[in-house]
Amino acid sequence: MKAKTMIELLGLGTNLYLVSRDKDLVAQLSKFAKSTKDTLHEMAEKAKQDDEEGLMYQLLLKIKEAEQDIEKKIGEMAEKVYEKLQLAHISEVRKLRGELEELRGKIEALRREAKS
Repeated sequence: MKAKTMIELLGLGTNLYLVSRDKDLVAQLSKFAKSTKDTLHEMAEKAKQDDEEGLMYQLLLKIKEAEQDIEKKIGEMAEKVYEKLQLAHISEVRKLRGELEELRGKIEALRREAKS
């Protein structure tokens, strides 16, 4: 395997390990699963009374809500992992590169000024 792939796999394994050890996160995921199960049971009971179109619309809404909620939670988890591993997010790296280039430009300008 290439070194980059090995590093990525090592990073992924470390992330999964940290996430599994985060008791608060596991508790939140369990709570989320329980509330989702309760919501589905409520919808099933309501579906017995409603028509099929209403049920499908409700299911689509719930799926969309769940998708957005999962994306948000994954983002929060990733930020926690970055903080725990003390890794820089790509946006931070880009910001620092920009600042570095700006400082290099200032240094070069000062050198030219000193030579004059």
